[in-house]
Amino acid sequence: MKLSKITYSHFNFTLQFIEDAILPAFKGSMFRGSFGWAFRKTICVTKAAECEGCTLQQVCAYFLVFETEIPQNNLWFLKGAKKLSHPFIIAPPIEQILEYKKGETLNVGITLFGNYILLLPHFIKTFRQMGIMGVGAGRKKFKLLKVTNTIDYEHATVICEENNPEVKSGFNIYSLGNGADQENVSEVTLNFITPVRFQKAGNVFSNPASVDFNLIYNSLLRRYYTISHLYCNAEKEEYPSPLDVSDIKVKNNNLHFHKLERYTTRQKKKMEISGFTGSIILSGNLTPFVSLLKAGEKLNIGKNTVFGLGKYKMEINK
Repeated sequence: MKLSKITYSHFNFTLQFIEDAILPAFKGSMFRGSFGWAFRKTICVTKAAECEGCTLQQVCAYFLVFETEIPQNNLWFLKGAKKLSHPFIIAPPIEQILEYKKGETLNVGITLFGNYILLLPHFIKTFRQMGIMGVGAGRKKFKLLKVTNTIDYEHATVICEENNPEVKSGFNIYSLGNGADQENVSEVTLNFITPVRFQKAGNVFSNPASVDFNLIYNSLLRRYYTISHLYCNAEKEEYPSPLDVSDIKVKNNNLHFHKLERYTTRQKKKMEISGFTGSIILSGNLTPFVSLLKAGEKLNIGKNTVFGLGKYKMEINK
């Protein structure tokens, strides 16, 4: 399967609490909420209550990151979209630690896509502002110890440190969509590390039996081409028609519906962000789909990917 290229870079933000803190088990939505608030506070020069009508929209990093406009054309992968994917993903720590003592550290991953990799200094400045504002119950404060550029938390390059805040350039940029599919792949296992939330016409899928390859494939295909078109300068003619997936069957479904909530400061209420965790084994002629499924490990799939939801690992079964 030919895919348009997506470029991305991954960064690890190491935070150190300067007071005892209590955080939720799943921290992705907490960091997303605090990050959006702090980003606007840090970047907006007009201090207006709303972005609508602002003459600086096209040069404002906040507007470009959080208020991405839907293109005025009939792109199949954006049909019915009311909100667009953001050009970044927050990867919260997987461990569900609730209490952090003063001096303890926490790592938060940030993946940036395409042209938005250049906005890394804004992300770093925002995390410093978040540390001043505080996070979690009681708005507990932290300091940003360092930021490293890494793909797998190994062989990391230091981008900036607390005592040397200058942001270094020349970090590693990686690509999706430019690798060859493996031959004769007939079975894969998708292990969902964070809940994957599938939704259609406002209805959330909660029955594991409703998850098949058609649902996974179409969700991932829309995700891939939204990112490549909006943020990586892909050409319209690079978008293929979806492939026939009728041959791909679910061999084993070990998914379960994981209840999860987030508190939204803007709306001042709790919202459900539940989804499936566990694993699913797919069988059939999967060779044409391997590159897309592999890319999904970096992109996440489903709703609320910016929180870190929909993260999975793929295993090719022998």
